[in-house]
Amino acid sequence: MGLLKRLSSSSLALLLCLVVGGLVGWFAPATGEPLFVLGNVYLTLINMAALPLLVVATFFGLRQTLALPQPGRRTMFIVGLSAALVLACAVAGALLGIASGPGKNINQADLQYLGTLIQKSGGEAADARVTLRPSAQTATATQGSSFPNLVPDNFFHALVAGQPLGILVCAILFGLAFASLLHNGTGPLVGIFEAIYRSLET
Repeated sequence: MGLLKRLSSSSLALLLCLVVGGLVGWFAPATGEPLFVLGNVYLTLINMAALPLLVVATFFGLRQTLALPQPGRRTMFIVGLSAALVLACAVAGALLGIASGPGKNINQADLQYLGTLIQKSGGEAADARVTLRPSAQTATATQGSSFPNLVPDNFFHALVAGQPLGILVCAILFGLAFASLLHNGTGPLVGIFEAIYRSLET
């Protein structure tokens, strides 16, 4: 167990595993199917622990932040920094798109077809959906408005469905309520959350 922990925390070991996986997939593609099943099981276990760990970590993070001096100023700094990072990523993505020029090799007939689709969908409320692969046509069903996913009416349904925005909003709201309680009355709950956090982390 100690060896696995050291390997998982080593960037060089993870990079080496990535290179070895690529070489195995290139020179021995027949081994990909059993390893794919093993990888899916591993990723499923990681996802099973990641979402609850995110929720509990949000609880403790908000509680510790609001317990520090000048909690309002610190909270506004975190919100402003997050917005600035999102804006910076958007600008970087736009500049990368301009530099790489995606779609510049599309012929004139395909461009006219895409333009016709965009013009037809200009007066509709729904987004224009273009299916590039016929086999994926059934998988592109409309998801409706994103507002129910942002503020779900059932936190556990959002947790089971894996809706990241809904989970984050619920975790923030619950964390703010949890942080506003008196510390002398939340000792048992803190102990339970601490045990859950350590278990998921392990």
